[in-house]
Amino acid sequence: MEESRYMGNITMEQEHTESRIVDSPNGRKMIIPVRNTSVPAFWADKALKTAEVFLNVHAAVYGWMPEGIYVDGSLTACLGRNVPAGQKYRLSIVVVTEDGSGPGAQDYIIDIPILPADMHFPEFRQCFLDEFEAMLGNMQDMGITDVKELKEAGIWKTG
Repeated sequence: MEESRYMGNITMEQEHTESRIVDSPNGRKMIIPVRNTSVPAFWADKALKTAEVFLNVHAAVYGWMPEGIYVDGSLTACLGRNVPAGQKYRLSIVVVTEDGSGPGAQDYIIDIPILPADMHFPEFRQCFLDEFEAMLGNMQDMGITDVKELKEAGIWKTG
């Protein structure tokens, strides 16, 4: 498996692609790395394009271009019910600049809120639903074809 994707002096993380659910200040949140195969290409491209813009702004502000830039991005969704819209869904990008003549490695975090009005929100939401189902497994994957089998196995109980 290819470890990174290169674009100029930008290295895009590809190794870590597993989704996970973690604690956050807003309760639990689900994180899906943008290099996960379930993530629509638009979001991985947006992370890379954001890094490219960041690199250009970095050069303009600091007057030097880093020798390398490492980018890792993820889609996140807070799973709580009362999370403000601007904090519930995000594209989070971690950018690490490296330069032998500069101040050394510097980390930057860019959080972009994803709102339901975004034209790509439906595919963003569907990505989470699909990945959550994949995490749980579906009944057919477990070899269960009807509720009767669940009852016989003692998994499905009524009353």
